[in-house]
Amino acid sequence: MRIPRALSYVFLAGRNPTSGDLARYIALVVNDVSTIHRTTIEIEVPAFEEAREALGTKGYKETVNEALRVVSRREQLRRGAERIRSGALDLTTPEELEELRKPRS
Repeated sequence: MRIPRALSYVFLAGRNPTSGDLARYIALVVNDVSTIHRTTIEIEVPAFEEAREALGTKGYKETVNEALRVVSRREQLRRGAERIRSGALDLTTPEELEELRKPRS
């Protein structure tokens, strides 16, 4: 049986892996598997090249992943700004903040 790299360090340290070591390794493997999905897609090369240049990335995988992160982050920011504009969040107004900054007498 091949020893996973994460556990081989434990053996190199001169001790046997504990159940905690095994649990941490399993958690890492499960986390990696659940966050990555392999797929095949057709990409328009001109659009890819523009995105790659704009994002400063190198390969297909890096460019696609970064583009997905950028779009996701932009949407999160848009939703947050909308919540602020709508008054859904109970935020301190600039006037209230100025009043809070005044020295107490």
